[in-house]
Amino acid sequence: MSEMVVLSGWGIKPDLLKPVFGNSACYCDLNKLMPLLFEENRLRNDWIGIAASRINDITPDGKITITGWSTGAIIAWAVAPLLSPDKICLLSAAPSFCRTPQFKHGMRVSVIDGMIDALQTDPQKTLLRFHKRCGIQPDSSVLSHYSSDELLCGLRFLREVNLYPVRPLTTITPPLFLHGKDDLIISPQAAALFSKEAHGIFYELPGPHAFFTQNSTETTDLLGQNGFYYNT
Repeated sequence: MSEMVVLSGWGIKPDLLKPVFGNSACYCDLNKLMPLLFEENRLRNDWIGIAASRINDITPDGKITITGWSTGAIIAWAVAPLLSPDKICLLSAAPSFCRTPQFKHGMRVSVIDGMIDALQTDPQKTLLRFHKRCGIQPDSSVLSHYSSDELLCGLRFLREVNLYPVRPLTTITPPLFLHGKDDLIISPQAAALFSKEAHGIFYELPGPHAFFTQNSTETTDLLGQNGFYYNT
């Protein structure tokens, strides 16, 4: 049986995902990883290999299933060819966080630039506003958990990363995509397109960006119905 590896999102501690995936899953806090992916404030060309190596270092030996939420979903898809998971599930996912000439469903780059400026000016207000837009209880303790460099690199990552056009994975079962229909961070259209081009299975659930906090039972039911192991 595969071990579950869960990749978290920006500016939020991985504990948010534990009601769905339980204490026995292996959680990778991507906020801590972000500075390693940059050199002179630019995303490294070899960032995927670095991320895969770091994730591999903390995951159990043997077969794994990868789940990623938000920023974690982007990285989960990028590293999957190197880590060869049995299955992959992406929550609140898009192949590019920002809008590009080829990908029309992302945010404007100016939105991320505004968040970068706001984070440097008033980090608490910026993070708590983001948490609220995700649909979760604002958590001011995040500021003592992450450095400003970790958080700023995470935003720069979202500004620069682009996995579009999507290259389908050929070594695992069809990827599973779950998304909140009221998501204010990543549009359901972005996830639906991602799923289509990835030859995946797409479900839209009630709720915001962190839809699984309001629909943990429905989320775990869908995971089970699609052959994903989880242990709550």
